[in-house]
Amino acid sequence: DGVSTVLEDIQQGNRSDFGGVKTNLKVDDIKANPYQPRRHFDEEKLKELAESIETHGIFQPILVRETNHGYELVAGERRLRASKLAKLIEIPAIIVEFDDEQMMEIAIIENIQREDLNVIEEASGYRLLIDRLNLTQESLSKRVNKSRSHIANLLRLLNLPEKVQLMVAENKLTQGHVRPLITMDNDRDIINISQEILDKKMSVREA
Repeated sequence: DGVSTVLEDIQQGNRSDFGGVKTNLKVDDIKANPYQPRRHFDEEKLKELAESIETHGIFQPILVRETNHGYELVAGERRLRASKLAKLIEIPAIIVEFDDEQMMEIAIIENIQREDLNVIEEASGYRLLIDRLNLTQESLSKRVNKSRSHIANLLRLLNLPEKVQLMVAENKLTQGHVRPLITMDNDRDIINISQEILDKKMSVREA
């Protein structure tokens, strides 16, 4: 089954193979999913969601798992963040029984399927899945339903200096701008050229 389908089935009460106890939990008792690949959240959209939650409440419970230290989020980070903004004390949740591998896969694949991630976050998610689950690029491409070349191209971005990765993550430069720089060895040169591309507002072709 696709990850999104499994999550929807659990939220609608159509599956019980992962536990699935419905409850209300204190917002402050829930820790972030340690495998969440997203680093950048659109503040405007979060505010809109918080306003909607203040007016209408939360329609879809978040998914969490119980740990020795409280609860860890499995899915629903935007809803949890918006609930904090809306100053909610409690949030509807479903407690599921997932192991670390399932947690990681769900966090990464759910975000990729929703196309919520920037390319650096997506690449970091692929790297984590490959390393932790001992996957080949080929088997990963089947799991996430993306071509092997797409995955290989994104993984190469992680060879760039962190400063340049940040420019891409913040949409200041595109993947096309920085792709020619991946083959260069000197980090300082890569950073200087990236800055020049940015300062001169070059097109991909000019870069």
